[in-house]
Parts: sequence; C-alpha cells; structure tokens
Amino acid sequence: MLSDFGVYIVAIIKNWLGFVGAGLTMLGLVALANPRRGERVSYWARRFLLPLGLVLLFGAQFSAWRAERGRAETLGPETFSQPGHNLLLGDAVFVDAGGQWRKAKGDSEDTLAAGIVTSVHGDSVTVANSGFLRIRHRLGQAGQHLWLSQSEPGGITAETPAAGIWQAVGVIQAPDLILINIGMAEVR
Repeated sequence: MLSDFGVYIVAIIKNWLGFVGAGLTMLGLVALANPRRGERVSYWARRFLLPLGLVLLFGAQFSAWRAERGRAETLGPETFSQPGHNLLLGDAVFVDAGGQWRKAKGDSEDTLAAGIVTSVHGDSVTVANSGFLRIRHRLGQAGQHLWLSQSEPGGITAETPAAGIWQAVGVIQAPDLILINIGMAEVR
C-alpha cells in the first residue's frame, strides 16, 4: 500500500499525463489540418501523435471521473493474516466495523463488497478490487457482467438483480478467468 505521499505523487503524474495527452492531441490535429507540411507529418500525426494523445488525455480524464464518483483508485491487492477466517478463493468480501474481513452480501449497504479473494494460504488471504482472477467457474459466458449476490454470503452471480442493491463486481473473460472490477452500489 502506498503512503499518502505516494498517492499524492501518483495523482501528480496522472495530471501531468493528461496535459501531455492534450498537447499531443492538439499537435496531431494541427498537423492533420495543415496540408503544407506534407504527407510525412500527416502520416505520423495519424498513426502516432493523435492516438497517443487521445489515450493519455482520456485515460487521465477517466481516472479523474472514477475518483470523483468516490471509487478508490487501485494500487494493488492487499494481503492480510486473519486466523479462523472462512474465506474461499473467489469470495466477495468486505471489512466489518471491527476491522475483520467477512463475506459480502448485497442485501445491506453495510455488507457490500470491497474486493474479491484472489489467494488463500492458511491464515493468509489476498484481496483485490481490480485485476484478474484465474478460477474455474460456471457463472456464465464471456462478456457477462458479474454482480454481488443478494442471497449467498460471499457469492457472485451473472444474474442481474431484479431490485434492491446492485453492485457490479466484475466481468467474465473466459471459463477460467474473471476480470475483477468492484463497482459502486446502486439502489433500484
């Protein structure tokens, strides 16, 4: 986990990349709009300046949008030791008021998922709120969104909730691969 200073430095770098992206995008647009420069400049602008500028610009903007919506930026998985836990690989989990990790359930705002268990070795557990999880599952087909279960503690499901609290937790990539992406909860 990064210190507060580390998080501050990451934010500065992201802002700087946004400015660089905007600059490259403008250079690319100017080069494309100026036919006097010749085909070589136009080629480089189309192939490199414009795409790179747009990726940096919109990447920085998307990151800022996620932060504004209250979603914590992911800085990596968290590993902890918790004797006597009942957590399993693939469980959706949250931290209770006492600081213990418990199985999440989508029936209350107090028990919404903060991450997915990606590794269990005895009392040592690793939880991630984004990234990939390799696990054999029968949840659905590639491309289907996964939701926090409203009935099974720690469960995730491909069935979209009909009502109540909805919390997206990931997307199926393959029969043995899940993209973890813990989202904000919505009440519908």
